This record gives sequence, C-alpha cells and structure tokens, in this order.
Amino acid sequence: MENARPTPLLEDTELTKSKLESWFSSRNGVPVSIPELKIPESTGMSSVTLLFDIEWDAGTGMRREACVGRLQPGIERPVFPACDLSLQYEVMDSIGRHRAGHLYSTVRRI
Repeated sequence: MENARPTPLLEDTELTKSKLESWFSSRNGVPVSIPELKIPESTGMSSVTLLFDIEWDAGTGMRREACVGRLQPGIERPVFPACDLSLQYEVMDSIGRHRAGHLYSTVRRI
C-alpha cells in the first residue's frame, strides 16, 4: 500500500462550515449562513470538493445561492506537485465563457 495515492479528507466539516460562513459574511457585509455542507463521494484525489448553499437577508427578503468550493489539499503526498487553484479557476471560467448557456457557465472567483 506504499504507493497508494491518498485522497484528501475534510476532518471537521462543522469548523469548515463555520469558517466559510464567517468568510462569506465578511465579504458580503451581512450575516451569511450555510444550512448544509456536502462532500460528494466522488470528490476526487487532488482536492476536496464542497457543495453548499449560502443564505442571507438581502433587505428585500432572504436570498439563496448555490456554491461549489475546492480546498487545497493538505496531505503529505498530493496527486499534483503544485496545487494552483487560481489556474484551475481560470481554466473553468474560460470554458464556461465559451459554453454560453451551459450549466457550468456561472463559475465565479471568490
């Protein structure tokens, strides 16, 4: 098992959820909540994928937005020698812009 590639895990989902709520709240200037944080079973081996909605009071009523997050792996032997989430974002954004109307065309850098 020496050559097995480890899959990054998220050890404390509640702490991660709390950190995300705090981060979104500070960026939006209003309290933001995340009702549920999901990690798909097929999250992959290079990073952890998070699926969640954010909710906040927009002044005219509650708003909800679906989000996908990717966490840089914190493991000793990552799949790729360097993890460049900014580059990954640029690639996904470029693909989205060239596939107008496609479900994944709303990639947004946060």
